[in-house]
Amino acid sequence: TEELLGRKMQSASVESLPEVLDDSSSLAEHSDSASVHDMDYVNPRGVRFTQSSQKEGVVLVPYGLPCIRELFRFLISLANPHDRHNSEVMMHMGLQLITVALESAPIANYSSLLGLVKDELCRHLFQLLNAERLNLYAASLRACFLLFEGMREHLKFQLEMYIKKLMDIITVENPKMPYEMKEMALEAIVQLWRIPSFVTELYINYDCDFYCSNLFEDLTKLLSKNAFPVSGQLYTTHLLSLEALLTVIDSTEAHCQAKILSNTSQQDKKEMGKTTADNSEKSLESVN
Repeated sequence: TEELLGRKMQSASVESLPEVLDDSSSLAEHSDSASVHDMDYVNPRGVRFTQSSQKEGVVLVPYGLPCIRELFRFLISLANPHDRHNSEVMMHMGLQLITVALESAPIANYSSLLGLVKDELCRHLFQLLNAERLNLYAASLRACFLLFEGMREHLKFQLEMYIKKLMDIITVENPKMPYEMKEMALEAIVQLWRIPSFVTELYINYDCDFYCSNLFEDLTKLLSKNAFPVSGQLYTTHLLSLEALLTVIDSTEAHCQAKILSNTSQQDKKEMGKTTADNSEKSLESVN
């Protein structure tokens, strides 16, 4: 009987070993999962954000140019004022996102993105300049400034249309048009003219081109006429027009001063070269 009891106890202990091993493995897995869950982030609403572990040998490839082009095309479509699905909030959000893209991405380096800018984006922006909402109007002016600040060498025709549109807004006599729109148009012109060498480029690329209009001449005449208060009352539009004209004068003076300084420095170098040559000749004569 004692031998039978001993054999039963041994068999029971052997049979219980897998259960113990299973319990230990389950405890280890539970501890591992608990440690992983401890590393997770849980927001105040109780949503858990788990950490994704990257597998070995898997290379994460970023999205390429086709994806960026499709995203940029979608943002441009949000700024379409003739799309009945686009509400005012959607168009304003689209313009803000387009502004961020223009501020951060070198769009001019890629022909596929530049094609969207030349055609669809400029068309939608120029159409939004007729909008009655000031927020859409201001956002369109901001996007246009970013376009012509960094990509005007690719947008010659578009820049001509943009300046003509601003001139029409300034000169139009429409009682329904808010006074702030004229102020914003003049501010946009002042911002453009503050870009270094913009006035010179405007005169060379348009006034000196047989197939383009005289933008610099027409715009200067408009600003000169608008800077003088006919009614005797001074408004913000008069001050902005005068500021634009002063910007042209300041840039011309700075260019002249730089040219004078360069000429004087060249003359000084020539005189120093002559004096050193004369001194060397005199020293050689004295030695001989």
